[in-house]
Amino acid sequence: MRRLIWFPVLAALVGCGEQGVTERTIPKGVEASPRQGLGAGQEPGSGVDGSGEEGQPEAGGEVMRDTGTHDWVLPDGWRLLTESRPMRVATFFVEAPSGVVEVAVTRFDGQTGGLAANINRWRTQLGLEAIATDEAEASVDRFEREGWSGYALRIRGGSAHTLAAGVYEQAADRTWFVRATLAPGDADAIEAAFMAFARSIGAQSGT
Repeated sequence: MRRLIWFPVLAALVGCGEQGVTERTIPKGVEASPRQGLGAGQEPGSGVDGSGEEGQPEAGGEVMRDTGTHDWVLPDGWRLLTESRPMRVATFFVEAPSGVVEVAVTRFDGQTGGLAANINRWRTQLGLEAIATDEAEASVDRFEREGWSGYALRIRGGSAHTLAAGVYEQAADRTWFVRATLAPGDADAIEAAFMAFARSIGAQSGT
């Protein structure tokens, strides 16, 4: 009798756990904030980053795939952390004047509240006041191709700037976000490559 009672319960618990891992379920509106940089003496793939030999970043300058279905083009020098991070599809390490900075890629179902809501969330994280919808629209550079539409911008805080982009994938009804919060000089150095990377999401997929 114990086997008949407990085995279905155990199977149900295991099934729920597997579903959570394979589908990478993420609460809507929750986005991990990329760090401004690594601490002194820390290198990608070591120490508190929790990435040992299995998590060494890969070299950039080539087309990378997300689960074999979508492509993006990595700028030269960008390195992919092969170990996963919570809430992220991918994390990249990028050399900047002050050291190594992180660029985070996340993905959410739908359009996640709209342009102004996203921008004002990022502004709040920099200690800035919210702006109106028309101001939010005027602050972005929009881009579009068949099946995809996106925007990118730079938000200037006092001691830190945020580079951010949102790319909506119409067929899957989901939005990809690329974001880095970093020192102003570092933002100057990587901004062009950041924007090119954001525009490349899905460009090689043929959709």
